[in-house]
Formats: sequence, C-alpha cells, structure tokens
Amino acid sequence: MCVNVDDCGTGLILFQCVTTGATCCGAACYDVMKFNVTGQNTLTTPNKPGMCATGEGGQVTLAACPKPGATIPDEMVCTTQSLFIVAIPCLLDPMHN
Repeated sequence: MCVNVDDCGTGLILFQCVTTGATCCGAACYDVMKFNVTGQNTLTTPNKPGMCATGEGGQVTLAACPKPGATIPDEMVCTTQSLFIVAIPCLLDPMHN
C-alpha cells in the first residue's frame, strides 16, 4: 500500500501502489505517491506544491503550508524522520520534541 493523494484532491489515502500506466496527474505521473518530510517536520508532496499534510479529526488531508518563519501548527508537526509511511500515523497522533 502507498500513501496517495486521493484523485489529485486534498485527501490522503492508503491505496495500492501504482508503478505503470497513469494516475490522475497524467500518464506516467506518480507524484501523487511521492512525499517528503521537510526540515520543518512537515510532510509535502510534489503533486501539490505549497500544501502540507495535516492530521485533524482522525483524517489526514492537505492544507496550505505555513509561510516561512511562521509557527507550524501542532497538527502539521511530525518529528519522525523515517519513511512517509511512518509519518502518516505521526500526523494522526503527533509526537513533539
């Protein structure tokens, strides 16, 4: 299973990994399944520049990232530096420094 941006929207889901064919972002585009933990401990995807994963109410979605220098809201902080599969549960139950 992979974390996936649901239909190129703002919801994040677990979905069967796709490595051939096309996704909602186009032919041979797999950006909907690529995520990075940033230096600010937020989770981002190249499919939605400027958007960060946020965990609230038991759901993980994408929302606008805080502007540089702004305080990162608790629901966007994830201190794990491991693979994004570990980061998703972290967003649902954030671990803070």
